[in-house]
Amino acid sequence: MQGYNLFQLEKIGSILKKSFITLPDDQYIKDEKKFRKRRYSTGFIKNKQFLWSTTKENSFEQSETINKYAGNVKRDYEPLTKVVMSFIKKDFLPKVLVYLPPYDYEIGVHQIRVIADNQNMGIPAPEGIHQDGFDYISILSVNSQNLAGGVSVLLSSPDHKDVVFEQVLQPNNCLLLNDRSLFHYVSPIVPKLPGNCFRDMIITTFSIIDQNKQKHYNLQFDKISYKTVLLTLTRRSMRILRTALFGS
Repeated sequence: MQGYNLFQLEKIGSILKKSFITLPDDQYIKDEKKFRKRRYSTGFIKNKQFLWSTTKENSFEQSETINKYAGNVKRDYEPLTKVVMSFIKKDFLPKVLVYLPPYDYEIGVHQIRVIADNQNMGIPAPEGIHQDGFDYISILSVNSQNLAGGVSVLLSSPDHKDVVFEQVLQPNNCLLLNDRSLFHYVSPIVPKLPGNCFRDMIITTFSIIDQNKQKHYNLQFDKISYKTVLLTLTRRSMRILRTALFGS
């Protein structure tokens, strides 16, 4: 069973695309040229209902063992605009949750634009090949312009030879992956033709709230439904019980 799924969303509206224009610089980029812009908000899904967090704190932090570029740094970002929040809640999450196990989740939504020009390339993944420390991650391509590079790569290990997926995500493509079993990376971007370029993405992280539940499930991307899996397990348990009681 594979740990990722690539699917297509319906056409993304111009209002959402325009919201990337006003993204503030990501001040935690170490290069003098701030090649990344970002907003960030959090929320949670409980009993299949989604709510945005109401706390004023809007920080994002990862350990240095996970993120060698910006680990152990409390990063504070401006929240998502109402336009983006509405899109996530009404249009995006209902489609993504179909592919995820039916748990309660904490989620984080990163709206990101990576830019480049003739003198400066953009680096979508300055931490290199990595995992982010969540259960699942979705990568939604919203828009791009004059782009060369930006290849999304999934690997079963940090070793370069273990590539399981390699593709430039086109607008409306959404890549959903199991962050516990796969590593990911995106190659740098440069302008295809002289001038400027950008790559607009919405990255959403999903962390299972009930940590006692099994977390080794890969995403259910084959044709076996959860009901089928549960029925199979139940039948297997009954066979074992009959053998124990009555012999073979």
